Amino acid sequence: MLLQSLKEALTREWSGILKPLSQGRQSRFNFGVYDIETPGIDSLEFYCCGFFDGEKYWNFKTMGDFLCHVLKKEYNGWRFFAHFGGRFDVHYVFDWLRANEPDTYMEINCSGSCVISLTIRQSRNRWRFCDSYRLLEASLATITKEFAVAHQKLKGRAFTDLEYNEYDCRGLYECLEIFFNQFEICSETIASHAMRVFRSRFMRTDLYQPHREIENFVRRSYCGGRCEIYRYDSAQLNHYDVNSLYPAAMLQPVPVEYLMQSRELPDDDSKRIGFYEAIIEQPETYLPVLPARLEKLYFPVGHFKGVFTSMELRAAIEAGAKVKILQGRVFLAEPIMREFTESLFEMKKQAELEGNNGKRWIMKKCLNSLYGKWGQRREQRAFIVDDGRAGLFPLPNGLAYYLMESHAAHILPHISAAITSRARLIIHGYLTQARSWYTDTDSLFTDSTLPVSADIGAMKFEGRGGFQAYRLKEYKFADEYKIKGLPRSKNENEAERLREDRELQERYLAGYVIEYERMIGWTESVRLGEKTVRRIVRPRQRLEIRDKRARDGPVDTRPWNVKELVAA
Repeated sequence: MLLQSLKEALTREWSGILKPLSQGRQSRFNFGVYDIETPGIDSLEFYCCGFFDGEKYWNFKTMGDFLCHVLKKEYNGWRFFAHFGGRFDVHYVFDWLRANEPDTYMEINCSGSCVISLTIRQSRNRWRFCDSYRLLEASLATITKEFAVAHQKLKGRAFTDLEYNEYDCRGLYECLEIFFNQFEICSETIASHAMRVFRSRFMRTDLYQPHREIENFVRRSYCGGRCEIYRYDSAQLNHYDVNSLYPAAMLQPVPVEYLMQSRELPDDDSKRIGFYEAIIEQPETYLPVLPARLEKLYFPVGHFKGVFTSMELRAAIEAGAKVKILQGRVFLAEPIMREFTESLFEMKKQAELEGNNGKRWIMKKCLNSLYGKWGQRREQRAFIVDDGRAGLFPLPNGLAYYLMESHAAHILPHISAAITSRARLIIHGYLTQARSWYTDTDSLFTDSTLPVSADIGAMKFEGRGGFQAYRLKEYKFADEYKIKGLPRSKNENEAERLREDRELQERYLAGYVIEYERMIGWTESVRLGEKTVRRIVRPRQRLEIRDKRARDGPVDTRPWNVKELVAA
């Protein structure tokens, strides 16, 4: 008993406290926008760089002139945004500095091979180059139209037209200004923006980070949405989406304070939510509840072990699964995000009624981005010029990276895990009501007719048409192919562009090797010791992969048995 009491005392220690943001602590920063132009769509030769600081527009004929202008004391602390800058514009900044000012201190943070931010420091001055796509996830033409700004994206103009560049700069600035002014908060990414909105306007009490052992335990239950093919025959189907699936899950109580270890499931999840390591015996059924993480996420039958939320375990037991709980961590539960969700969803609906697409867009993105911020990973890579310090991992051409651990107090993966768990249960409930062909996180293709409503969490009818599934993220609906990751045609003629896209899609589905040219990712280049402003040709072919569900006859499917997955 004494050892158990000591262990409980250890795990009750807090490793951090997340507090509401007062009005005086809300983030505001100065920002400008820049945009690099080339002579044409197929060229990477630098032509000019436009810059707008909110008052005046400049156009520079060399990268050196642009950087000499912005890397001044008067712009200390500023953020410089470029749209899709993390995959294009920032490459020019980096290459010029490495070639001409190699001793400049830079720190680069990436997501995959895309630059999130590039920070330059000189003495006490700091400037950060950011990608506005991380805030406004759509093309510049789309967001300037949605936000109805004065400077719309110009069409049919040459890239060398300086007015074209000026409109891009001013239009992006106007969109960012509207975005930041909505809540009087500035951020660099949409997820961090949603978190600041929540903390400054809707967070009422402190949230405590549990001991790291508990955090690591509950993170094992954090996984994504349900994406499966149920039938491979073609049919006329109805397409439905859940209105704001993850926000609907955020209306319910979420775990907020660690209480104790326990192997007992709570009777409901209104007051307590638990995370349990358990051995599952799932009998044969068409739609199992519980996910299993192997090389990807499955919903199998058979014998397997994992960490699951009390919500999904109880639903699985009710559906016939046998569960042996090995250990558990129980949290106090409260609906801390209900006010945030209801308020922003109502503002989104009101914006729709008013025809204010920009405001509607802001509310939708903030609603859908908050849940993931709680589950942010702690370990991140930062790239710098190799200065010989300990703990660096050298790269070619005098670069290096180091691993940094975030101590941010908002990292509370038990909240993200509970939200995604509830979201999977919501879509599972809809799947049990209909004969389905395909589902992807919040969407459903079925020959059934489901009740629809504008309410959050209810189904929304998206259309009816011929449907054919080929593979996950690869299907045709209403005579249009939806294939994730294929390049799009650059043809300016819409009809020709659509024809070229369709030809490429059909060749890909037929198994042909597709070759396409793309801008190389930043991390890809630095690992090879190459310049980052360059294109590469990459082949892509549709290879055989294991489906999320096993084939059961010519068109039907069934869940895999875990034995089949492990044996393969």
